[in-house]
Amino acid sequence: MTLISDIVTALVALGYMSGTDLFALRFPATPPKCICIILLGGKVPSEEMGGAGIDYPAFQIQVRDIDPEQAIDDAEAIRLALNDSTQGSYSIFTTRSQPSNVTSPEDLSAAGGPLFRFAVDFETISAR
Repeated sequence: MTLISDIVTALVALGYMSGTDLFALRFPATPPKCICIILLGGKVPSEEMGGAGIDYPAFQIQVRDIDPEQAIDDAEAIRLALNDSTQGSYSIFTTRSQPSNVTSPEDLSAAGGPLFRFAVDFETISAR
């Protein structure tokens, strides 16, 4: 989970969350305002003669909030901050020009009131 660790470190350093509001792989029931990092498959690795290669892991960052405009703003700020950056051994690039609404029916009927989620997808390049 080095990619997730590097992204968590970057988001905390950039001041987006405290680290206790960042989650890997899935959202918890609480807190309502939080960020989740989800691994995506990524592209097929490139293999070179002699065993060296390049990996292209991908990930998605989802921002959840009770205020949809704040969720969009936070997701966009993260998109801009991470795009064309290097975090650990990963060069990171966004795959879309703005966050996508990924709010589910379950989010809208949450016990504490509706929650809104917006996602940003990223591709990375990492030599091994």
